Amino acid sequence: MPAEAVAAVERPQADPHTQLSSEEPARKRRSTFSLKANLGGSALAVAETAEVATQEPEVKRLSAFSQNALETAWMDTVKAMEDRPVIHSVISKATPVLEDDFRFRISVENKMQADYLEGVRDELIGGLRSLLENDAIRWSINVEEGSSNARIVYTPEERYQFLLEKNPHLAEFRKEFKLDLE
Repeated sequence: MPAEAVAAVERPQADPHTQLSSEEPARKRRSTFSLKANLGGSALAVAETAEVATQEPEVKRLSAFSQNALETAWMDTVKAMEDRPVIHSVISKATPVLEDDFRFRISVENKMQADYLEGVRDELIGGLRSLLENDAIRWSINVEEGSSNARIVYTPEERYQFLLEKNPHLAEFRKEFKLDLE
């Protein structure tokens, strides 16, 4: 191979689009991205696609159901989540209350329980929709702060009265075993 051919192969070829003079510093060519050029006039198609994506899915099944049917389906859905103890505990304590237009309400004690329910919302609603054969089922979560256990009891007598309200058989138990309050 002649020496001139080897030198031509080893030497990088200059880009014909870039003209460098010995006085100008070498500049890198920047690439730009143009939405207009890449869409090629299909902005209308993109707008139509966006409209289709924002439309709600068509409701197919609208079977009516009662409060009892809702509670039964809720318990079946609760049983399906026994493998997740925290979620199972939260949803087993909650009882759905049927409202109007296939909407039901769940009452929980605090925000954390509401967050757990929101985390499994799709699974719960999906299970209820299939069990009740109704695709229009919606729910709302109501956080009821301050339960009946929020009352502070200080003395043993107050504690006994508080527990006696919850369980009237406590008085019989106390008499039978001759227990005092301290």
